[in-house]
Amino acid sequence: MKNVSITAAAIICWVAASICFAQDTQPAPEADQPASANDTLDFSNKLGLARIYRELGYEQRSEDAYLQVLEENPACAEAHHGLGFLYEQRGEYIRAIGAYEAALKHRPGWGRPMYRIGSCLLDLGRLADAETNLRAAIKADPADPSPHNCLGIVLARSGNLAAAEREYMTAAELDPTWTAPFWNLVLLYDQQGRYRESDRCLDIILENDPENFNALYQSVKHLVGRSDYAMAERTARRLLSLHPREPASHEALGIVLWSRDELEEAEECFRRALELDERSAGAWLGMGHVRLRQEQFAEAERSYRKALDIQPGLADAAEGLKQAAGREQRYARRSGGGCKAIPSFACASPLGGLTYLLMIVPVLLFRQRL
Repeated sequence: MKNVSITAAAIICWVAASICFAQDTQPAPEADQPASANDTLDFSNKLGLARIYRELGYEQRSEDAYLQVLEENPACAEAHHGLGFLYEQRGEYIRAIGAYEAALKHRPGWGRPMYRIGSCLLDLGRLADAETNLRAAIKADPADPSPHNCLGIVLARSGNLAAAEREYMTAAELDPTWTAPFWNLVLLYDQQGRYRESDRCLDIILENDPENFNALYQSVKHLVGRSDYAMAERTARRLLSLHPREPASHEALGIVLWSRDELEEAEECFRRALELDERSAGAWLGMGHVRLRQEQFAEAERSYRKALDIQPGLADAAEGLKQAAGREQRYARRSGGGCKAIPSFACASPLGGLTYLLMIVPVLLFRQRL
């Protein structure tokens, strides 16, 4: 039974660092808010310029433009909010919360800053406070899907999966074209073993965004779990053609080929991933799996150690390292052989691993967006 779990872990560890909850991809935070007393033509132009700078990636210019507005009118709620969004994107959550609170001071009852405060508190791990602010945001603006989606993340992290599902569904109903809540439903359904519902959500994501990286990546994972290697390879090659600069695209194809025992081709995929990012834990892990199946135990150990140096919590790399070290000792004592003598995750069939495969769903809040 242990070997079955290990087998499945070997198939999917390459997704562990890249899957995450999706949060806000809604329009610029001050773009479509109700007008306030500050919205003269001059202020609107300056605010618009600050927003354009931010969207183009000129963060310092954007910050300077917002600060210029505030020098002329410290009560401009939209400028405080824009600054908060900049700080939040930089990971300066306490500073961002201060800016959002200033926006609320000058425009009481504005739902968007309440939501963004909740998002910052979520990133700070203050789940109870985040929930309070998100529920206040929902009350202030029931038509905004973002606080429902973010509240779903809070509830999921708190272990209340049924309530999380309701919030994701509400967000999806409010904006059926927004992929973030559907992605979060995918993660939730996979965690619960509700794979058909998960696949339907993936289909919806890909209908709205056919090139969506996460959805294609997760589809490959599901197909490998069902041992549908032909479709998994087609999907992985599509992922690779759309996102050739993403190391994980090469890793995805590599793990499909490894599952089919096409070790040389799999190794080439993992090598290409490492050429794009030499600190790709998933690629080093894949190299370890290839080397272990080839009974090159010293090289397998080296690859697993590399993976663990990059991502110390990667349990499958730790297990692989243990397997490689143990098998090297046993191999030295026997006269020949292959992997039949000592079954391991690197030589057992992946067919029995579907349940474990789809239950390991990382909940890291890495801010990759859909």
